[in-house]
Amino acid sequence: MIPTSTESLLNELKETYERQEYIINDLREENKKLKDEAYKDNELIKMKTKYEKMKEDYYRGFPISQAEDNAIENWINEHINTKHNRNSYAGVIGGRFTYEFTPTSIGTIGTVKCSCGESFIFQNI
Repeated sequence: MIPTSTESLLNELKETYERQEYIINDLREENKKLKDEAYKDNELIKMKTKYEKMKEDYYRGFPISQAEDNAIENWINEHINTKHNRNSYAGVIGGRFTYEFTPTSIGTIGTVKCSCGESFIFQNI
């Protein structure tokens, strides 16, 4: 038989261990909640960034990227300078160029066509 003082010490150790175990489990749960919230915050930031980029793309009026928009602008300027007189008439609202988007099963083809017949493919698959 264990003496009373030893038995009380073992009970105290057991109680201390159980309290510590309870605290550790609580801290693990709290840590998990904080990680989940941080993950959600990161996902929201990523989604907002994607949304802002998409908004910028659609402000141009067509679903084209900034790089494609720059390539189109360069082609139009070069085309006008080499094939047409810079001051030649292009309609009241600049209707010389037509944008065409051709959807396919694997992507979309984007083309800019001049009224003279020349075209530039800015979006290819």
